[in-house]
Amino acid sequence: MPQIIGGCSLSRAFIDVCINAGRTTSRIENIKPAVAQWLGTLKPTALIVFEATSGCDGILIEALDEGKIAYAHVNPRQAREFAPTLGVLAKTDKVVARVLAQMGQRLPLTLTVPQEPDRDRVPWRGVAGAAGHR
Repeated sequence: MPQIIGGCSLSRAFIDVCINAGRTTSRIENIKPAVAQWLGTLKPTALIVFEATSGCDGILIEALDEGKIAYAHVNPRQAREFAPTLGVLAKTDKVVARVLAQMGQRLPLTLTVPQEPDRDRVPWRGVAGAAGHR
């Protein structure tokens, strides 16, 4: 299991972050330099958990892939249903970040582990089963 588990609540402008489900949260700008700087403070064994948010997660995903840090992209409904098990009723960005960190600690989430760059260049033409795909 990763030593550091971070929960992130994303918006277009900011990312609220909670590490290891602690009481302290921080806020970083949702821009590539700020996200890269924050991820640079984490160990490669870290796990970052965040909700699937339409378009707000692109910078974070790109930076996680570049930094080779594993992440779990969870369904927002799953996070909403998990929160009451912790006695959490309010839904602020800071609270969501803490709930997501706790999900990473307690639930067997499906992780996305960035692949080596060479594996991203797989030629898709001629793949078995692709001929009838239109």
